[in-house]
Amino acid sequence: MTRVEYERSVCDRLANATRIPFRPVSFADGTAPMVGGCHRNADRWVTENPDCDVVRGWVTYSNFGVSIGLTAHSVVRDQDGQVFDITPLENERYRAGMQFVPHVGRDQVFLSMKESNLFIQCPIPNELDW
Repeated sequence: MTRVEYERSVCDRLANATRIPFRPVSFADGTAPMVGGCHRNADRWVTENPDCDVVRGWVTYSNFGVSIGLTAHSVVRDQDGQVFDITPLENERYRAGMQFVPHVGRDQVFLSMKESNLFIQCPIPNELDW
């Protein structure tokens, strides 16, 4: 799959993006997840909580008027299927506007796309209320 095809698949699913609730947590050593360290935070949480899974994907961060900006993001799914974000933001007021598009496919594809470019811009779908 090319980068263009991958971005198109993410943009096609943007209308179904969801808000992911924040859940404040502490790691086993008592430390809190790091601001801006979502991938490491989620990986560490799953290592310490093997009944959970990492969910990779793309989260909206800006409305550019004609497009929506997304950035690579990782969240967690617990044993009950509840998805939550453990990574705090520098300014939590921004969380209300964040919507998450899960990655579909193998983790290696996500990691490859993230490494090539952390950002995706999608045209604003008509059915979104931005």
